Amino acid sequence: MVFPGRLLPLALVLAGWWALLPLALAQQPAPVLAGWFDVFPSLKLFTGRFYQAPVVGKTKDGQPVYSQTLRYDAPTGLVRAFDFTLQRDPAIKNRYAPDFLRAQKDAPAESKIGKYRAWTWEDGKVVVVLADDKAVVITKAPRSVAAFPMDQAKQVDWDKIAKALEQPPRTDFIPTLDTFRALRKGTLTTALEEWCGHPTQVQRGPDGKGPIRWTYPLADGSRVLVGVEMAVVFVRHETKDGKVVELLK
Repeated sequence: MVFPGRLLPLALVLAGWWALLPLALAQQPAPVLAGWFDVFPSLKLFTGRFYQAPVVGKTKDGQPVYSQTLRYDAPTGLVRAFDFTLQRDPAIKNRYAPDFLRAQKDAPAESKIGKYRAWTWEDGKVVVVLADDKAVVITKAPRSVAAFPMDQAKQVDWDKIAKALEQPPRTDFIPTLDTFRALRKGTLTTALEEWCGHPTQVQRGPDGKGPIRWTYPLADGSRVLVGVEMAVVFVRHETKDGKVVELLK
């Protein structure tokens, strides 16, 4: 039995939500998460964060081409959103070559963000060139009245992004032990959730005290518990036979 999206909430009420909940969850699309761990920056006011699926490929001569876009959105009455795209492509060298851009009729303004050359167009588009084949491309969302907040550019770890782009993004978001091995003590909950997804359970420890535990079941029947107190404090793997292994070194 399949319910159209608009009728699903009513169907759950009429038929008994407990009976149809597994069906409803099964119909939900797999979440798209961050392709690189803790790389996309946090920006003030723009608290809405919506990932697009990573794009991975190769050029005709076998060079890597890949990217991922995160849409930032500020929760206001007007549309205030922009797309922040991490991109690796050998065409970047020519596409954003200084001589080529300066010769254009609508030539963008040139500036420096940290040690990197940046280009800004009148429509709000910003390109930060990280290397001959690496860049961050930022564009306003349709009907948006806001663009990338340049006053927050210094808060972005551009070096971290450049290093991350040395490797392609992950495209499989099913959590494994390796997923949780990437976590570090002090990892913020935003980065945790955007890397590991939503936990199936959130609760205090057995005594009702201590860090809040986020529970993630794995495909082999074991589970990972992540202790959170504003940020990650422990990561534990509980095997099916009850053995506990600390993953946070």
